[in-house]
Amino acid sequence: MLVSELPLPGTLRILVSLRILIDLRRPFADVLASAPAHNMWVKAEELAPRARVVAVTDPAGADHVDEVMLAPFASHRHQERARQASHDAIRHFARHGNLHVVHLDGEAVAARIAYSYRRNGSAHFMAWRFGYPREVFSDQRRFTELNALNAYLALREAHASGHAFFDFGVCPAQPENGILQYKRMRGGALSTAGCHQSLFLRVPREVAPEFYWSRPLFSVERGKLILNVGLPSGRDEELIGRVGRLYGFLGLWAVRLHASGTVNEKVMSACQRRYGGQTHILIGT
Repeated sequence: MLVSELPLPGTLRILVSLRILIDLRRPFADVLASAPAHNMWVKAEELAPRARVVAVTDPAGADHVDEVMLAPFASHRHQERARQASHDAIRHFARHGNLHVVHLDGEAVAARIAYSYRRNGSAHFMAWRFGYPREVFSDQRRFTELNALNAYLALREAHASGHAFFDFGVCPAQPENGILQYKRMRGGALSTAGCHQSLFLRVPREVAPEFYWSRPLFSVERGKLILNVGLPSGRDEELIGRVGRLYGFLGLWAVRLHASGTVNEKVMSACQRRYGGQTHILIGT
């Protein structure tokens, strides 16, 4: 096996991260309904009339939001890998109207930093950072509910203000990563925009089925995004289950099956049904 920082013959360019985008160029009800986890949006929609979104623009208020919501949540989620924004950066966003706090029944329960940018002529709404008080993120049920509400309110604002895409941020390019799956289930599509960090990998053909079964990876080839999945002998039914539960990504150009032998028709049919003819099914390296 070969791992390199430079492109070498026979290597795949493996991405380290991917951006998640939700297409807003349709009625808002359709945006919600198209998400695999549509029921999570429904629950958030039910809470929304009880919520109020308040802009925080003064430096003292921005510092307070950072101290009680943004920084603690970043440390909780990313632990030692947390990259905290400086107070100056938070104040800058606040001064330009990009820092908001969500109140539910009068209680401050969530915060977000979001801003607009343009890419390829289209307006994008960037949900840059979310934050929650410790009493929220330490209660899993309450956090799940309020995280969905925070995302729903941001999505609704993005749509109402005429943005073409909701930028759900960057995730590790690992198909079974929890954050990536969370955003996929809410209707996010994969994008390579701005995701340049990568490595180059060459896996011997004889070990590729087991390797990519244990470590499915995304590669970029001629600008097209491909999901590489292993198919060892005897794993047909398990692969069909994974395709149905985990690998239904929007934004893929192809799924490449690294198989131990011939891929049977049942597996091919399951993949073709899952991707609806929009994604190519490739065999081999």
